Amino acid sequence: MQGLLGGLQANQAGAYRQEVLALLGQYDSAWSASESLLAERDADPTVVLDPTWMAQQSHVIGQFEAIYRGAQAIRVPARYRSLHDRLLNGLRMTLEGEVELHQAFQSDGHAAYYFASHGNWNLNLGRQAVNQCRAELGGQQGRERETTQDTGQHWLPQMDAVSRR
Repeated sequence: MQGLLGGLQANQAGAYRQEVLALLGQYDSAWSASESLLAERDADPTVVLDPTWMAQQSHVIGQFEAIYRGAQAIRVPARYRSLHDRLLNGLRMTLEGEVELHQAFQSDGHAAYYFASHGNWNLNLGRQAVNQCRAELGGQQGRERETTQDTGQHWLPQMDAVSRR
């Protein structure tokens, strides 16, 4: 019975990791799109007046919101609850940062400064939290390999520098 329970827990953990890794792939794609838009804005601050650019930035916000909602819907094995709570926090902060930057681009004066500074702060903290969870998830997978059959598929955490304005 113990062996059956252990196998079930390993399957649940594997399914959880696969779902989270899929979401992290979407997160990386949305992050890349956001970086491109912010680079355009840095090169030409007036681009925020372009409705097409603003629509693209709104689309990125929608992507981050979908990722956050998707993460909320994942069934989390007990051993990953703490990690998942931190992942949700990182995803939420990233989303909030994107929304705050969007508000900054539609504001002027103190409001623009306020939303831009808070947006950048939340983006950086969110990205750091997500990357810490990504690295920890890779480490937990390594520990599970000691007790489960190795499928030959190895995942290495992607760590990239946090770069925001």
